[in-house]
Amino acid sequence: MKITLKDGSVKEYAEAKSVYEIALDISEGLARAACCGKVNDKVVDLREVIDYDCELSILTANDKEGLATIRHTTSHVMAEAVKKLFPDAKVTIGPSIDTGFYYDFDHAPFSREDLDAIEAEMKKIIKAGAKLEKFTLPREEAIKYMEEKGEPYKVELIRDLPKDAVISFYSQGDFVDLCAGPHLMSVKGIKAFKLTSSSGAYWRGKSENAMLQRIYGTAFNKKEELEEYLVYLDNIKNRDHNKLGREMELFTTVDVIGQGLPLLMPKGTKMIQTLQRWIEDEEEKRGYVRTKTPLMAKSDLYKISGHWDHYKEGMFVLGDEDKDKEVFALRPMTCPFQYYVYKASQKSYRDLPIRYGETSTLFRNEDSGEMHGLTRVRQFTISEGHLIVRPDQMVEEFKGCLALAKYCLDTLGVGEDVTYRLSKWDPNNKEKYVGSAEVWEETQQNIRDVLNELQIPFYEGEGEAAFYGPKVDIQAKNVYGKEDTMITIQWDAVLA
Repeated sequence: MKITLKDGSVKEYAEAKSVYEIALDISEGLARAACCGKVNDKVVDLREVIDYDCELSILTANDKEGLATIRHTTSHVMAEAVKKLFPDAKVTIGPSIDTGFYYDFDHAPFSREDLDAIEAEMKKIIKAGAKLEKFTLPREEAIKYMEEKGEPYKVELIRDLPKDAVISFYSQGDFVDLCAGPHLMSVKGIKAFKLTSSSGAYWRGKSENAMLQRIYGTAFNKKEELEEYLVYLDNIKNRDHNKLGREMELFTTVDVIGQGLPLLMPKGTKMIQTLQRWIEDEEEKRGYVRTKTPLMAKSDLYKISGHWDHYKEGMFVLGDEDKDKEVFALRPMTCPFQYYVYKASQKSYRDLPIRYGETSTLFRNEDSGEMHGLTRVRQFTISEGHLIVRPDQMVEEFKGCLALAKYCLDTLGVGEDVTYRLSKWDPNNKEKYVGSAEVWEETQQNIRDVLNELQIPFYEGEGEAAFYGPKVDIQAKNVYGKEDTMITIQWDAVLA
């Protein structure tokens, strides 16, 4: 077989070789530094056996995928340390992420003292230098194996896999974890790491599931790189709006009032007042007429609009449908209200487009783990626009919404710091959406054409659409690198 290397040179072998063996054949130094490989653009474990012609790159900590492998292995070491110190903890998942890694455990909350103890135990594990060994089991044997270990979350993950799946595991000494890899050859390859924080996280991200405890950490190939990153973390904490907003007396929160329900103080209120006057005047210049709608409505409204079926878990519901004659809910958006404003009198097609604007206070039942400062809250006020247009006016009106959004971002000095996402439906999960596939594909293509015509760079996110239509989400990263949505422009082509 012929192995074409990254530099274009070719290695020929008469028999199958693992990626690690090929790295060792190239040089001992490369083998020591190797973290994983890439075969024909697919990232693979160093243990991967190659018995066919292919292109191969040996990846080290200098490569993104190589660093991710170090971090993934570190998450396994952390899981082993947690199990040693807290035997009753149940393990779930522990992936690498852009800033490091995390692992979720079914356990009581971890204190900073707990994290320090886990770090100390991790150092002992790394010093012992266990090799990581990969093995596989048929699905039913894998289920039995994890049941015997008392790991129900791993059992659930395996049960979700196809019946004919072969399940891979990695062992490091006595600790074994369900994992697809890739991983380092030995835990000794972990040179520098730090556990940074812990927080709550729902199993599989769903609020109806168990609340787990997530431990975050980071790892680098060199101690100097880790120290630089920790300094960076300290710096961004000082730039966190949640810290600055309180120090500047813009807002505060109080436990007895509730998480996600900020109190705007006089300085913060003045800022909001100034912004509200500005945006309302700007919308009026652009042909918007103002509306004012209720803060709540009967469940009947949300059932007509579809929000009751598709969004009820994100709403604050007042009452019990089984007991009360009328059930109300605080509004999570004003869309269905605005259309009843439109329907209040007869309109001609000549009256269109009509642009309604409301500075609206909304309520959303956010998960506690998602809230941070003013980024995600349970009560907030936004500038909303709802445009009723003819089909032949859709494209130009959509351009007008993009122009207004860009004007606002540029005026506030953040126009260069955002990215644009075309949020599409997921055709493999049609029950989440209303409308036909033809309408969805046509509408998405219309938005795509507009963005290309305006030369706005964008990426596409499948499954990110609203249940009734695709949208453009204008995204910005916070100081921690997490992406949040600043502005959304939706195209509803199925409204009846």
